[in-house]
Amino acid sequence: TTLDGDIKINNNGAEDMVKAQNNLEIEMDNGAVTIAGKITTQDGDITITSNHDSYTTGQKGITVEETGAINPGKDLYLNATNGDIEFKKVSADNADIKTINGDVTAETIKADDTIHIELESGDLYLNLAQSKGVAILTDSKKSSVNTIRYDFVTVERNIVTIGQVIPYRSTPTPSKGTSTTRSYGY
Repeated sequence: TTLDGDIKINNNGAEDMVKAQNNLEIEMDNGAVTIAGKITTQDGDITITSNHDSYTTGQKGITVEETGAINPGKDLYLNATNGDIEFKKVSADNADIKTINGDVTAETIKADDTIHIELESGDLYLNLAQSKGVAILTDSKKSSVNTIRYDFVTVERNIVTIGQVIPYRSTPTPSKGTSTTRSYGY
């Protein structure tokens, strides 16, 4: 935990920059977290939390650069208050991503069990969400997801434009938000 300032995990070419057997937590009380190297847990979760006192458009909360990677042995938790979360690809047993005043921009989120994305006053820009279950909670007016591969999907609070919704592993039991229409809102 760092009280004030930013954390950057650099890439010096090593296979794993930060490696833990069990759980790994990186927490900022006031600052951003940037991952340019690789962080890994063998058997545990990875939790990254960033906070800023206030939000300005484009302010970084958690950023995983092109050379960076987050590889949890189990679950992934990304939490940003007053900052954006940006990454290309993450894969975990479960992925829980939450912002309060900030956007989430990602290429791919894959989870063996569930993906939970919650945005309070921010937008979601996601190419692919693939999991048994996908839950998206947002107050956004312009969020978009290109493809969701799922066993079940729930979209709540407002409208999210979704390009395609494709069954992932089995024929799901329809639940709220599982139709193949392009916009969901509740």
